[in-house]
Amino acid sequence: MKKIMLAPVVVAVAFAVNSPAYSKVNVYEDGERKVAIGGRAHLQYQQRDPDVGESTDDIGFRRLRVELDADFSKKWGTQIEWEFGEGDELDINSGESNGELIDGYIEYRLDNGGKIRYGHTRVVQFGRSDLTSSNVHQQVERTLAGSTNSGNPARQTGVGYYSKRAKDTTFVWDLGVAFAEIDPANNQIDFDSEVTSEDENSEGILFGGRLQYFPQGYFKPAHDNFSRQSQWGFALAAFNWSNDGDQEGEDPNDPDLDNVTGMEISGAYRGYGLSIDAQYNSFSGEAVDGDLGKIGGATIFEANGDVDLDVYAIDAGYQIIPEKLQLALAYAVQDAEPYQDDFTQTSIGATYYVARHNVKFQATYRIEENVDGVTDNDRDFFFIQAQFLY
Repeated sequence: MKKIMLAPVVVAVAFAVNSPAYSKVNVYEDGERKVAIGGRAHLQYQQRDPDVGESTDDIGFRRLRVELDADFSKKWGTQIEWEFGEGDELDINSGESNGELIDGYIEYRLDNGGKIRYGHTRVVQFGRSDLTSSNVHQQVERTLAGSTNSGNPARQTGVGYYSKRAKDTTFVWDLGVAFAEIDPANNQIDFDSEVTSEDENSEGILFGGRLQYFPQGYFKPAHDNFSRQSQWGFALAAFNWSNDGDQEGEDPNDPDLDNVTGMEISGAYRGYGLSIDAQYNSFSGEAVDGDLGKIGGATIFEANGDVDLDVYAIDAGYQIIPEKLQLALAYAVQDAEPYQDDFTQTSIGATYYVARHNVKFQATYRIEENVDGVTDNDRDFFFIQAQFLY
């Protein structure tokens, strides 16, 4: 195992503690025209300890993003966000990033408070955990319920309508349609996008909708309760993706999906320093006929090519010292018919707030059992992350 690299961590901590916390800064303004810049830096130490094989650890920027917002008028605006970090959930040094596009869309604001966005973003709103920004999660990493490897479409290229979101809003509804890609694999439903396209991906059309109910008024998706106000929220969402036959997967060992339908039921509670999110995602689909011979190994595919994948998760946190220290627990289960055992994740984490989410430090210990449904295929993770928003 590598030695923990303390020097970069100490430097990052000192930088964050002694730096002012900003939330996007206007760098130009002339009447209705304005430009603002901001971003995030997530410096993460990650240790992986599988039951079989050697433990490894790395340190690097899980996320290092620059965001540019521009308003042309009260009606029209745009947002562009670039990623300069090089990490993913399982490998903090997975590859070099030279400004990969994260968000890039134009927005038109309607008189009724709604918005229409077209471009590359979350045009199909699905998955409470995925729709909760990584800046405001109470664990360092999302559970299975928020993973694109577990069926979440995440960011795609298309057009989306988003209804009004205000403190007195009771119902929120969204609709979207996009071009989306899936990376063929035996053991997961892995959504990619046109921006992160790979040669073996299968392309298709994605459309979906989301309805949310807030009995006491709308609140933003964030794992915190700084206001101590008691609020509830519930959501139903669904999408369908259909393979259009373009750029079908070329890997001879992985099956292509012909179609996928996803459904979500979720709820959230905030109050008295407590933050609880619960989510159930269900996915069904089938392989293209020609790919039935590729099905084998640790797989989510049944012998006839059908897929039925269920993901459950609960994520709870409590600020034991208001606006300073939060402890959190999370538990997630993923199940498919061919699994030998349920794939489970158990996480315990802590967050120390210096300036709420603008400057904070987090640690998470995560236990994964029966990974990909294979009995005794277990591994543990330990994450430490320093976050600075500007």
